[in-house]
Amino acid sequence: MLQEIVTVFESLSQMLCVAFNAPTANNFLTLSYGLVLCLGRPTVRNMLRASHRKVTKHESSYHRFFARARWSVDQLSKVLLLEVLIPLFAPTGDLHFAGDDTTCGKSGRRVAFASWYRDAVHSSGKHQVIHWGHNWVMLCLIVPCPFAAQRKLHVPVMARLYRSEKSCQGGQRPFKTRHELLSRMMEKLCQWLPERSIRLSADGAYAAEKMLSSLPSQVAFTSRVRRDAAIYELAPERTKKRGRPREKGARLPSLKAIGEKALCTLGQVTRYGVTEEVLMHTFVCLWPTVSKKKPIRIVIVRDQKGKEPDDYFFTTDLDTSVVAVTEEYAGRWGIEEAIRELKQSLGMDEVQSWSAPCVWRQVPFVLIMHSLVVAAYYKAMGATVTAGFVPPSFGQMLTRLRFGLWEERIKEALAFEQSESKIMADLHAILQTAA
Repeated sequence: MLQEIVTVFESLSQMLCVAFNAPTANNFLTLSYGLVLCLGRPTVRNMLRASHRKVTKHESSYHRFFARARWSVDQLSKVLLLEVLIPLFAPTGDLHFAGDDTTCGKSGRRVAFASWYRDAVHSSGKHQVIHWGHNWVMLCLIVPCPFAAQRKLHVPVMARLYRSEKSCQGGQRPFKTRHELLSRMMEKLCQWLPERSIRLSADGAYAAEKMLSSLPSQVAFTSRVRRDAAIYELAPERTKKRGRPREKGARLPSLKAIGEKALCTLGQVTRYGVTEEVLMHTFVCLWPTVSKKKPIRIVIVRDQKGKEPDDYFFTTDLDTSVVAVTEEYAGRWGIEEAIRELKQSLGMDEVQSWSAPCVWRQVPFVLIMHSLVVAAYYKAMGATVTAGFVPPSFGQMLTRLRFGLWEERIKEALAFEQSESKIMADLHAILQTAA
C-alpha cells in the first residue's frame, strides 16, 4: 500500500510539470518531495535536505524557483484542478467550493505585504489578539469522500494574498477587498469550466454587495444572512399608472419575528457529522443592500428543543431545497479543518519568504502539495477499501506517504536483504514518533 501511494504521488507530480519548462519542472519535483518529507520549518534548505530526489544544483537555483523562475500560480492551479482533482473526485455534476480567509504570522519588518491582522484562533469576544503577518483568501473544492460518502473532503485549489490599502499605495496592483479576491478566483474557475454549474459557500463576512454583484452568472452563492437584515417583498407587478416601476415591495419584519410566526415544516438534515430533525421555513425576498434587485431565498432553521438559537441562511439559487441550503452551508466548515492541516502538517504559516515574488508563490505551493497528497492517497486506495472504512486525517495520509518514500530510499541504500523486514519494522516504529 505504501509503495502504491508513492507511485501515484510521483505520477500526479509529473502531471503538474506541464506548467513549467524542463529545468523549472525538475526544481518543482525536488521541492515537492522536500516539502512532504520536511519535518521542521519548510525553508528551501530544509526541503532540499529532506527531498527524496538527488539535489544536483546549487541551493540558489531552488531559491530562484520562488523568486524569479517563470511560472504562473494560476496555471499550476488550473492543471491541478482540471487534470487531477475533477477527473478523480467530481467528473460530473455540480461543483461545490468553499471560500474563507486565514492569517499566517510573520516576523520581520521587511517582509513584503505584511501587516497587522486579527488572530481569529487566539481571539475571543472580549479579548482580541493582533499579530503581524499575511492574510490569505482560500478556495477549496468540496467533494464527497470516496468510500465514505457521509464525509466531505475539502481540497485546496487556489489562494490570493490580501494586501492592506497602505501596502498597495504606489504599487502596480490596485487594492482589492477580500470579497473581490474571492470573486476573481471564481471568475477564473468559470473561465476554466464554462460548462459546469458551480456552487460557492462562504461565511457571513462575504455576504456583501461587492461579492454578489461580481459573481459570474453560473455561480450560486450560499451564506448567512444578518439577523438585522433589511429585507423586502419582491417588487409588485407593473401597473398602468405613470411613473417609474417600483424596485422592491413592502418592508418585511425582522427574521426573528418571521421565524416565530412562521409555520415551520419538519425536515431531516445532515450537518457536522450528525443527522437530525429540525424545523425549517423558507421564503423568497429582496435584500437590497447586498443582492440589489436580485431575489434570494432565505432559510430559517430552528432547533426543535429550543436549546440552540435560530440559524438564518440565504442562497441566490431560488430552486434549491431548504435541506440542500442548510447542508451546503454546514459543509463549508471543512475549510477550517483544511487550514488547520496546512498549518500543522505542512507549515503554511512557517514558510520563510520576505521578497514579493516569494510571498506570492510559497503559500500556494504548499496548498497544491496538500491537494496532491490527498489525491494520491485516495487514488492509490482503489479497490483495496474494505467495509467499515474510516477516512484518515490528512496527517495520517501524509505519514503513510512519508513512510513509503523513506522505505524506498532505505531499500536502495541497503546492500543486503536478509534482515530487511526486521529493519523496516523497527524503522516504522521510530519514524512514527518523529512524524
